[in-house]
Amino acid sequence: MFKIKICGIKDVATAASCVRAGASAVGLNFYEKSKRCVSVETASHIAAALKGDIAVVGLFVNHTLDRVCEIAKFVGLDYLQFHGDESASILQGLDAHPDLEHVRVIRAIRLAQENHVQSLAEMDVWTTAGGSGRLAGFIVDTFQPGQFGGTGLSMDWEWLSKIKLPTSVPIILAGGLEPQNVAEAIATVRPFGVDVAGGVENIKHQKDPALIKAFVQNANSAFDQ
Repeated sequence: MFKIKICGIKDVATAASCVRAGASAVGLNFYEKSKRCVSVETASHIAAALKGDIAVVGLFVNHTLDRVCEIAKFVGLDYLQFHGDESASILQGLDAHPDLEHVRVIRAIRLAQENHVQSLAEMDVWTTAGGSGRLAGFIVDTFQPGQFGGTGLSMDWEWLSKIKLPTSVPIILAGGLEPQNVAEAIATVRPFGVDVAGGVENIKHQKDPALIKAFVQNANSAFDQ
């Protein structure tokens, strides 16, 4: 399982900068309504260029299982990250594809104080369904009505550190992280890993190699504490 993921990669050069910075995963967004969406063809070029140097995660929102499997095979994904209304039954659906036996699943949970009981119950359902080992972990993101993540908004980390999150699978923290605050977030929440997209982008909404490097360095230093 990865510890530091840079999400929303759209070209080979940026993916290479993530490798140089020491990130452990890159995220390729296949949600067509996202400004970070990448074509399947471009995604395959990125994955091929990485040559296994870093984990490749595909982000999906309400795609059909057939389409998810088609993209996963074509691109060569290591992880499937589900951000939509998918049910835990998709884990068993993937088990019917032996050629994707190596691919593991990350479920994104949009968490807020007012809906956290429901969200924790959803996590329990996925954890139970993931007993075969297909479920690799949860990404905990900030809830925003009508959006499937990637809002750039952070949650109350002190509050998050006090609620009872599942301990049987890794928790990846997302939402509003950036080089300046990732160490504080890690120290407060103590997640297994962190995930960032907008926090390492410049004012033109492009990934900045310097910000990626700073984010990875600060995160690694915090994990070492």
